[in-house]
Amino acid sequence: MILSFRVSELQTLLQHAGKNRSGRKCDLQHRALDLLKSRNASHYQKKIQELYISIQNSNNLTLNPDPIDQMRHKVGHGQQYPQSGVYNTQQMPSGTRQQLSSESLFQQATSNSAGGPTYSSLNAMLQQSRATPIHLGHYAAAAAYQTRGGATMMPTTAPSPRYPVHPDVRLKRLPFYEQICELLKPSTLLPSNTSTRMHETSFTFHLTPQQATKIAMSYNAITKGEYSIQVQLRFALLETSTEQEDCFPPGVVVKVNNKPLTLPNPIPSNKPGVEPKRPPRPTNITYLLKLSPTVGNTVTINWAHDYTRNFVAWIGLVQKLSSTDLLNKLKAKGVRPAEFSRGLIKEKLQEDADCEIATTSLRVSLMCPLGKMRMCVPCRPSTCTHLQCFDASLFIQMNERKPTWNCPVCDKPALFDTIVIDG
Repeated sequence: MILSFRVSELQTLLQHAGKNRSGRKCDLQHRALDLLKSRNASHYQKKIQELYISIQNSNNLTLNPDPIDQMRHKVGHGQQYPQSGVYNTQQMPSGTRQQLSSESLFQQATSNSAGGPTYSSLNAMLQQSRATPIHLGHYAAAAAYQTRGGATMMPTTAPSPRYPVHPDVRLKRLPFYEQICELLKPSTLLPSNTSTRMHETSFTFHLTPQQATKIAMSYNAITKGEYSIQVQLRFALLETSTEQEDCFPPGVVVKVNNKPLTLPNPIPSNKPGVEPKRPPRPTNITYLLKLSPTVGNTVTINWAHDYTRNFVAWIGLVQKLSSTDLLNKLKAKGVRPAEFSRGLIKEKLQEDADCEIATTSLRVSLMCPLGKMRMCVPCRPSTCTHLQCFDASLFIQMNERKPTWNCPVCDKPALFDTIVIDG
């Protein structure tokens, strides 16, 4: 609801909460969303619902003129109304049947008089129609069913696009998390109703006795009460062509067992009108779970539907690794032979007959470009062609804090699987 508010409604809500009203629309939206995380969230929710209802009422009054005035205008001009107008409401959606209920009231009032509707019948209909909202657009839709011969026709609506429930989306492997098993395969966040932007969906999964025991035994009170075995929630784009990085849907709000989940803070954008994005990283939901094999865990996701992109959600059991664990894994892969480096040097020093400039020397520093100290474990990615190495321990520690995985020498992608210790 908040994302559909205009600037005026956002300012009204913030003024009601005693917050700052100035700033861009995206800033106002973030302040409004922060209100839902405060202690008085229930009080603010009532105000949000009031503003949302006022927006809907203003839209209906603007787009749809009062149908009662149109009826009175037709009565004043002596216009006759059809005695029989049968609409196949059993085959219509429930929303359409409710919309056409107001028109059936009008037909009942007009059928009581052979010469058209009387003011007494209109007054009776007015009293009943006030309890049921009437929109002029519903009369126009009902009129579209009527043909010249008096037969009724159902309108042809475009079918809603269908997406696979569990698409074959491959998520990028995270070096600091070793996957143990999948608890929920990549599942499409299906919009329930395309007419509104905000949607909600829920997923339920169960832990086996072995999984629940393994998670409980991995609790470490020394390291800030963290679990080394974690249940992880990840979002990604619905794209099956390549491996997908983590990507949060716009306006996402997650609850685990009806408890709000803390998501990474959005990164503000300098461009006006651009919604801030959350950093692409997984989310640990272990601390909100019920570690019992007999009770299911429900994850409720609210998000703003993007009409150009679709998203999937994935839940898995992973083991968190430290920088020391990754360094040991790198050493276990072995050291690249020195002959390979010699061959690479000879290839660079080899004279090219078509090139007027020849390389006569190559300079390589023993100082790590990251820590500016002598390298202890020299390494470089197998995808890079330069001879300069960097320290593996410092590189892994840097990516443990902020995972970028870019080569510090050439700034090209340097994934952990491509790093090799140089011999």
